[in-house]
Amino acid sequence: MPIEPAVRMGATEIITLDLDDDTNLPKDDSIATYLNKFTYALSRRHIYLEKSLAEALDIPVRNIEFRGLSSQPIWDFSNYKTLIDAGYDRAKQEISRWNTKPDPEGGWGSQQVTKPDQEARHAAQ
Repeated sequence: MPIEPAVRMGATEIITLDLDDDTNLPKDDSIATYLNKFTYALSRRHIYLEKSLAEALDIPVRNIEFRGLSSQPIWDFSNYKTLIDAGYDRAKQEISRWNTKPDPEGGWGSQQVTKPDQEARHAAQ
């Protein structure tokens, strides 16, 4: 989630696409599984820090998660057309839930904007 570069370029609102997916991680005790889980944990921490930066600067972030959309690894593009269609449908569904009326200060409504502390509480439930 390249939030920091967007902030540096002057973004006042950010939409992110979250491709992290822990639903495909193997359930065995191999070193490869451990490394995959470790990499996933590092990625989640990085996302949390990026969102925290935006929150500290009072920049709203909208996030579209693609978790559970496919059982294929992220690097496997053999079924790309189906994945693009599924991603489009997920994004369209998520965007339709956003409040699309501008607020009085000129930004978009922030009902669905997820802040890092809210995301952490939601994940813990």
